[in-house]
Amino acid sequence: MIRYFCQILYLTVLPVAFLAGCVAMASGPDPLVTDFPEGSTLRADVWRLAGWLGPAQARSAGAKPQGDLFWREAFVPRGEGLPPTRLAMGFSDALSSWPMALEVECQTSGPDGTPDTIVITDARPFGQDNLAAEPSPLETASGPGETPGPGRPKIGPTGPTVPIDAAGTNQRTDQRANRHQPGAGDFTPSQRVLESCLAKAKETLASGPYFEPFDWEPLEDGLWRAQTLARYGPRLGTKEIVLVRASPDRFRLAPYHESELETWKNSPGTIKAWAKRLPEAPFLINGGQYYPNRNYMGTLRRQGKDIGGPEHKSYKGFWVQDPLPETGSPLASDAPSLASDRPATDRPAPVSPAAALVDRETLSPGELGPEGYGTVIQSYMVLDRLGRIRVKTTELLASRAVLGFDRDGWAVCVAVKGAITMSDLALLSSKLGLVSALGLDGGLETQLAFNGQNGPEVEYGRHANNFLGNFLVDDLSPSLPSVIAFERLPKAESLPAGEPPRGQDGGPDTVPTEGVAD
Repeated sequence: MIRYFCQILYLTVLPVAFLAGCVAMASGPDPLVTDFPEGSTLRADVWRLAGWLGPAQARSAGAKPQGDLFWREAFVPRGEGLPPTRLAMGFSDALSSWPMALEVECQTSGPDGTPDTIVITDARPFGQDNLAAEPSPLETASGPGETPGPGRPKIGPTGPTVPIDAAGTNQRTDQRANRHQPGAGDFTPSQRVLESCLAKAKETLASGPYFEPFDWEPLEDGLWRAQTLARYGPRLGTKEIVLVRASPDRFRLAPYHESELETWKNSPGTIKAWAKRLPEAPFLINGGQYYPNRNYMGTLRRQGKDIGGPEHKSYKGFWVQDPLPETGSPLASDAPSLASDRPATDRPAPVSPAAALVDRETLSPGELGPEGYGTVIQSYMVLDRLGRIRVKTTELLASRAVLGFDRDGWAVCVAVKGAITMSDLALLSSKLGLVSALGLDGGLETQLAFNGQNGPEVEYGRHANNFLGNFLVDDLSPSLPSVIAFERLPKAESLPAGEPPRGQDGGPDTVPTEGVAD
């Protein structure tokens, strides 16, 4: 009964979730200020840092319950012989993506040049009346008659902490400074101090690895698989990333839609059912988004057979393969360069003439559009070949997947089973080496299958988001109207698969990320 109730609830809110997903899409770089309309860099930095310290992350020994919150902390190096800054965030429960409170402990210079340690605390809404600064308990002693609260720094003889207003300054702190007594840890707390600490913490963490090191496992000639854990991005649930890498010269990405299967009209299937119907495909993944009537949202064509709808005007991306005979190869050696405004050494390697990712927004004069291909999968752009992230920074969390190309011209799928925002997945994908990518359907529709000797091995996303908030569903996998099957090309059509992919260490890379607001 619970399962059927969840299914009804999911299908009821699906149209709303779809509309919310459409709002999240943009045609340009990540507009961070637009997404935080109050213009608060503080709030934006708190959101970014929560991507490192959220409940799904392992940057500390584990969540520490204190009162009603679960706390995670990190010690961020500052260099130049300074002690690290301690950054802690408190979350209310396992499905809370925003921290409810934060605490930053860092060292500053006192009025006489000696180092002072300041503890800055804040709570939602950040940067307003909850923002406060106190001397460290190591620097102060409680005044006459004062008893420090449990787990809180002691208040020195300068009096109680003065809240900091949202403008970043508070003239009342001057009164506290005038009452300064030697040894009391005098300073002028302000929002700018906290913003500076958080900005530095974000910069330091962002310069480190975004994922754990991993190696590629060969599945067969031209097809590879890898699994690793994200250090940044997934805010709820598992941190697991599943990657598949295929040579477009050995594999055709073939879309299928349930409308082709008469026997499925009353009984559509999950990715496992699709894998059983397509046993020759070693790998399958869910397709793009669809309408409430289950028709595909945009162009969907397999070797000349149209199985989708009309072109979606807002979705600018097209995975294309099988150039039509009358058009020839659109990516021949004499074709226009991929990005004339990027230095030649920074351009991604051209992909096989058999496959490409066409972007209506960056289509060069003379470059063939999707109408010149027999196989087309339309969806929204996540990363484009100019290095831009093409989705907004929002708070919408779900399991997600993308399909794109890496710098060596291989087709790559990246799937995150935990809850991640689309912009965070775009950033993570660029760190993983993708230079262009389309977004596939997300939420509970994030489904993958590997066909092996013992039948399909499946992976399911378990996180979705709608107007009710974030939710986790452990035992519900909705049916998929469409899938993308990796099918082997006949030997006559295939070319040598090239060198096997290299493992990745998760460290900083040289992938261009122009337009990434981070």
